[in-house]
Amino acid sequence: MMVRTSFFVAMNAPDVQMTALPFLATAHISEEVRRAAYAAPSAIFVAVVGTGMIGWVLNIVAVLCSGPLDELPGPSGMSFIEIMYKRMGKGGCLTLWTFVCMTAFFVVQTALQASARTLYAISRDRGLPDRGLFGTINQRTITPIYAVWAVTFLSAL
Repeated sequence: MMVRTSFFVAMNAPDVQMTALPFLATAHISEEVRRAAYAAPSAIFVAVVGTGMIGWVLNIVAVLCSGPLDELPGPSGMSFIEIMYKRMGKGGCLTLWTFVCMTAFFVVQTALQASARTLYAISRDRGLPDRGLFGTINQRTITPIYAVWAVTFLSAL
């Protein structure tokens, strides 16, 4: 039973991350906006409340559309895709699942951007013992390329 519980927790960790990322992205770019003392907190509030409300509605709709719970997770092993398959058929399920995967991709891109920006800022301010390597800007691309690749590499691990 412990193995199933641990697996369940590990598989649902991305749900928590996807809910928290809008907050993190708005917090990490607060240096870049005008009137940051007002704009950043309001953007964080809108991001948290917006994703919370959308997630709450999505969970209610999933439960209402799920049918008998003893039939889940079904042959696919994934409850959400099984609910979509039952209610929309194969074509509708695959179409919507494409958008689900695209959303996950964009959330990961947001996380990479925010993390690379944070690594760049800490290194630029000499908060890391890297002699400012991750805090340098590539002259050709005008981006902190070392910070981006470091975050990408660490995320891939």
